[in-house]
Amino acid sequence: MRAAPRGLMPLSAVRITWCATPHRTIFTLANLYAYLTRFGPIEAVYQRGPNSSLVVFCDLQSASTCVKCPSLGMPWDRLIATWWEPRLHNNGYLCRHLRVEEHNNNLADLAVQKMVEGEKSRA
Repeated sequence: MRAAPRGLMPLSAVRITWCATPHRTIFTLANLYAYLTRFGPIEAVYQRGPNSSLVVFCDLQSASTCVKCPSLGMPWDRLIATWWEPRLHNNGYLCRHLRVEEHNNNLADLAVQKMVEGEKSRA
């Protein structure tokens, strides 16, 4: 179990809490990791308290899908996901960053496609 890092965190960091009573712990870090990978790849999971953790997703889209999921944690115990970065509670800020990330991914795909086409034309 690693302590959560201090300082700057990526925008794709999500705070996950569960179970209002501190005496009952349903999720372990391994279970939480296995459950949340359905939303996308995860960089790290840090324990924050007996019933809370910090999950860092690899991309903002996966984190957004996790936060917006209405049935998070079902059928076991309800999970509550909130943004670690307070500015992401503003939907306009989130959409702006999602568009930038999508645009960068499209540019990378286009560059790879041009490289492949260039290699094919040389052969």
